[in-house]
Amino acid sequence: MNRAAVLVSVLVLALLSVLPMTRTLAESFVERPGGGPAEFTLRWYKEAFVAAPPRPADEATTQETPATRPVAARWKLLGNSV
Repeated sequence: MNRAAVLVSVLVLALLSVLPMTRTLAESFVERPGGGPAEFTLRWYKEAFVAAPPRPADEATTQETPATRPVAARWKLLGNSV
């Protein structure tokens, strides 16, 4: 296989996988309150991984969400994902 084909393959891989994951990670640190300008925040990580009582379930739904699970269960789910 020649070097040009390998280079093109690596670039395609980066465009199709690495760049979207990078954008997703970057967006996880951004909050846009009320559709306004973006602000840096650690809110989502604090809610997911800081030991605190689970957020009460919304009255409109009976489904369990990640924020209503105990922190130990959230860490287990993260480990499964990784």
